Amino acid sequence: MSLPTKIILSDLHLGAGYFNSANPLEDFRHDDRFYEFALDLRAESEATGRPMELIINGDMIEFLQVPAVPVSEYDPQAPYPEEAYRSTAEADSVLRMDLVIAGHRPVFEGLGAFLSETPRRTVTIIKGNHDILLHWPGVQERIRQAVGATGPKAPLLTFSERFVCRDGVYIEHGNQYRDPLNRLDDFENPVDPRHPDRLRTPIGSRFVIEFYNHIEYQRWWVDAIKPIPALIAYGMVLDPGFALKAVGVLLTAFPGMIFGPFAAGEREPSPLRAVREESLEELVRRYESDPAYRREFNDELQKYLWTLGPEVPRKAWGRAAMLETGRRISRSFSDGLVEEAQRIVRQQGVSLVVFGHTHAARMDLLDGGVYANTGTWTWWRDFSQADLETWRQLVTNPEAFMTPHYLTYVRVEYGPDGRPQATLHDLSGELALPKARPFRRRCRGCRFWS
Repeated sequence: MSLPTKIILSDLHLGAGYFNSANPLEDFRHDDRFYEFALDLRAESEATGRPMELIINGDMIEFLQVPAVPVSEYDPQAPYPEEAYRSTAEADSVLRMDLVIAGHRPVFEGLGAFLSETPRRTVTIIKGNHDILLHWPGVQERIRQAVGATGPKAPLLTFSERFVCRDGVYIEHGNQYRDPLNRLDDFENPVDPRHPDRLRTPIGSRFVIEFYNHIEYQRWWVDAIKPIPALIAYGMVLDPGFALKAVGVLLTAFPGMIFGPFAAGEREPSPLRAVREESLEELVRRYESDPAYRREFNDELQKYLWTLGPEVPRKAWGRAAMLETGRRISRSFSDGLVEEAQRIVRQQGVSLVVFGHTHAARMDLLDGGVYANTGTWTWWRDFSQADLETWRQLVTNPEAFMTPHYLTYVRVEYGPDGRPQATLHDLSGELALPKARPFRRRCRGCRFWS
């Protein structure tokens, strides 16, 4: 029997629905296109008789931006309190899953239409850092019901807690690597041992709830700028008030891990303490009016933005240096997963590794294999090379950057020798797809975070 063709995509971030722009926390806007895509795959499989796997590699669901309220009571224009997004209890997780299904019915109908026993077509959903609540059986059951994967069809839909490794391919979301904000010590079993009715979530989830869920009512696009430290570096150049709000959330959420020297009990004073001790208005005024203070503040902030990465050469601490900090963090964020893919190729004996997580579609030739990243179906742009003027335009006129949305995925076929052969695709036809080239590390001594 021939090995099934694999279609791998990730980072759909399905929320509670778009509702003609009424919900600024919704990032996915391609329900009908996804449905057509699923039907096209079904038609291909029927015509060729070949088996096919559709694998959604993490962050399919954006639970962090879906409130735990019944579908009948949901108001897409209402700014719900933070507590509506925090609960990880199974019953609240099911409520949120019901909202996602109601807001994206064509997606689930497309998945249901794709499933088949002959030719065999299956769907695998891998958990990511934004949809850890997929761990709950009740949430999985809601998805089964929505796609019709019950009874004899139940084996056609499977859920993976972390990765899939078969037929020479290793597939994982990628948040567990070099990413202390979005990893867990036990990602496969995230149940809180002190509260078995709840799940542990990465500390980056708190940042989404306490920062993104508020700021996106004014700047809905900000969560597309990855990773978080790069967003802060860019923000200090363009809008210090915005960036300092983000720094404040970081310092409050996890001072001991990221900003350890500024946790309680530290003897040496630091200008970053002011983020927690002074009013935002006073801090912004001081930062913008006092060059000496701004230099000192930037020096400390840059040092800790690079706690897990290489430093920018210490020269003038002006806008150009902070902009370069953001650029290097952005590039390092994507490059770090390529190095992890190389390690997996050697350890697992596979010839293809597929990650998501970074939202940046790419392919790289490794020693003995290939790395591919599926990208995302939400809005994304590569700003790692953007100059200051481009950033200013994004802040003042974001609509000019909002189209197109790339719709990327990885397709895996098998040659006569049984080795997987991966190709990168974009349904939008707008992305200049990167060609697979030998990976060369861009910076020495790098570590990475998101």
